Amino acid sequence: MGIKMKIIITPPFTEEQAALIRRGAGEGENLIFCGKEELTEELLADADVLLGNPERPEQIRWAKHLKWLQLNNAGTEGYCVPG
Repeated sequence: MGIKMKIIITPPFTEEQAALIRRGAGEGENLIFCGKEELTEELLADADVLLGNPERPEQIRWAKHLKWLQLNNAGTEGYCVPG
């Protein structure tokens, strides 16, 4: 059994789309679907992956264990700054 990852997904997917994502992720992954306005320091603290943009780029600092950030836009402005 592989390592279980906490994956937070913020874009507004339909139930059908969310089901496809769950199926693609496989069993055992901890997928959390929420709106970006629902992101809290507690929720992000142990997140491995964040799919989607938080409301404010500085919220990424809360994600101390983040291994992957997949923004839902083409640019990374505001996300690739020191700190």
